[in-house]
Amino acid sequence: MDREVNELDFINIVSTIGAVFLHVNNCFWSFSSTERYWATANVIESVFYFAVPLFFMLCGVTLIDYRYKYSTRDYIKKRFIKVFIPYIFWSIIGIIWTHLIFSTNQGVFKISLKEFINLLLSGNGIRYFWFFIPLFMIYISIPFIAFLEQDKKLTVFKIYILFYIVMNAALPFFNNVFQLGLNLTQWRIPILEGFMVYPLLGYVINNIQLTKRFRHIIYFIGLFSLILIIFGTYYESIKINAINEIFKGYLNLPCILYSLSMFCFLREIFPKIKNNKMVYLFIKWLRPYTFSIFLIHFFFLDSIERFLSIDQRSIIYRLIGPFVVIILSVCFAYIIRLFKYGKFILPK
Repeated sequence: MDREVNELDFINIVSTIGAVFLHVNNCFWSFSSTERYWATANVIESVFYFAVPLFFMLCGVTLIDYRYKYSTRDYIKKRFIKVFIPYIFWSIIGIIWTHLIFSTNQGVFKISLKEFINLLLSGNGIRYFWFFIPLFMIYISIPFIAFLEQDKKLTVFKIYILFYIVMNAALPFFNNVFQLGLNLTQWRIPILEGFMVYPLLGYVINNIQLTKRFRHIIYFIGLFSLILIIFGTYYESIKINAINEIFKGYLNLPCILYSLSMFCFLREIFPKIKNNKMVYLFIKWLRPYTFSIFLIHFFFLDSIERFLSIDQRSIIYRLIGPFVVIILSVCFAYIIRLFKYGKFILPK
């Protein structure tokens, strides 16, 4: 019997939809200071920038306490079967798709073994799969912190997050924005490197009670951070006539604060969303397909770009296209799962 939909399902679905919006909105990376499309592309890119961080935060919520459910051996086995095998399979399909089927070398697979391995190890088998490499690093790191005593986890994680935000996010951000010229290389704390701050942030937020006042402070900071990302990126890019990423970056201060606020906001509004029958049924329908959508939506998006004469800069395409891609991905995943081994390459 299917379990009830919860706030984590809701956040996961919003994160998935956000990721597809980012990829359909790919024209953001073709800067233009004179055409209107880039201004709207910048807004869409900024608004849905939380997609990847939210998924990492969910990993913290669902996996850090895995030892209360199963052994470390089972944890590794589950991650290997559910994530690593599909990643390898679809990366190989993506490499064949890009370098053979739609190669400019007249159908000749001109790629060396070294290049092939590099594409797999770098997450570039499909252009959106870079995300899997830090995800695997998070999976590897979690068992080392899962052995912390339960009553000490929150304290240790809070200290980690505080130091990370100050030393690895805030100081570099202000140094870059105000052009202070400080050499902060030696000030970065090695143990705080990488995306691990997001799983810990998700775990902490999910296991503490936030007062209404504190939530509102987080929302204000998050909204201010979003405004910084939108207008900071726009005006700094106009200045140099190219995309300026000083306000962007998943490990940059504005993104961390914006993603934190979105996580809290989505958790808070879920009870109200859940009461809407249509929205609830939509969440329940899409829930088993979120990971599959991420794995295969590239192929539908790439096919649309190759074969249909659609203006990819059109705001209509960038707002409706994501839902078309999502529906196609769900239908394909449903069909694949009808086969014996379909669940291994497109798991729930």
